[in-house]
Amino acid sequence: MKDIKFRAWDRANKKMLYDDPHSSIHRMMTWSGIVYSNGVQQEYEMMQYIGKDIDDREIYEGDLVKCFPSGLIGQVVWDDQSSGFVVLIGRDIVTIYPSFRRQVIGNIYENPELL
Repeated sequence: MKDIKFRAWDRANKKMLYDDPHSSIHRMMTWSGIVYSNGVQQEYEMMQYIGKDIDDREIYEGDLVKCFPSGLIGQVVWDDQSSGFVVLIGRDIVTIYPSFRRQVIGNIYENPELL
């Protein structure tokens, strides 16, 4: 069974928040993309977990990955047409298969210069 996890980009504080049940600050991330922190609705950018990279690091929507063997860098995005996550390299879409080799090198919020 696939893990269902989310993270959120806190626009106001410019930091990534992970859904952690052990955190002293209770956060609830909903399917609609709304995030509640201590009962107050927040305006965060939601990203879903999609699996692990070649270094066993978690990959989320919005991550920047290096693809192998090409070495090209792309962004993990949801593609409505294929109903799945893909890597967007320029204008080209690369489908993510379980055997697709990729390495997380950053994300679009904390490392936009990598694009």
